[in-house]
Amino acid sequence: MSQARIFQCPNCREYIATDAKTCRFCSTPIDATSAQSAADAQAIENKRYRQKQYARHMLIGGGLFALGLLITVLTFLIAASSERALCDYLRAHAIRRRRFLVRLRWLAR
Repeated sequence: MSQARIFQCPNCREYIATDAKTCRFCSTPIDATSAQSAADAQAIENKRYRQKQYARHMLIGGGLFALGLLITVLTFLIAASSERALCDYLRAHAIRRRRFLVRLRWLAR
């Protein structure tokens, strides 16, 4: 089953199917060859529109991803550059080291 193709009526500019003999809105007779060529032109226009929208959406998505990445990196750099963050890191590292040594001693028994 082929998909119905549409084009604009040359008289009233409403969208009609290519297999129509007359426009259902203004009753203008439709030539089959002009209907096919108009439908082909409409298909090309639709494809360009979809490609443009796809590119736009990809650009917006990429921009939002880059913005999120930038915010994450800046937040990390600000947090890592403070003295308190360094002290917290060293303290946590020392606690983990002590826990590891305690477990190691426990396993060595």
